Amino acid sequence: MSNTYHTGVNYIWSTPGILQIAEGLLNIILIVSSTVIDASFRANFLCGIAIFAVLSVIVLLGVNITGVPAKSDVPWFWIQFFCAVNLVLLYSISSTLVIIQLTKGSIITGVRQ
Repeated sequence: MSNTYHTGVNYIWSTPGILQIAEGLLNIILIVSSTVIDASFRANFLCGIAIFAVLSVIVLLGVNITGVPAKSDVPWFWIQFFCAVNLVLLYSISSTLVIIQLTKGSIITGVRQ
């Protein structure tokens, strides 16, 4: 693993930059698909989380492109880590709610709508 920190356009072509762009694109696809199918409230909750994820990707990508993490003492990698953990927990909760609504999972789990 390289200790070099990429800034500017070089960050976009690095592995973390490509992964952040891919995450943003997948979240945009999720937003578009949930609005096209006219989903329920639980699916709209998932869409709201995707909007939050797109905004956090834009902010973190902007911060990394400008090179702020390399210039400051703020632990940006931990900030990105906790943002990712937060999104994982929110996606897990909302996707569970959507699956329970869209399938017979409510019968299996005993959760009533």
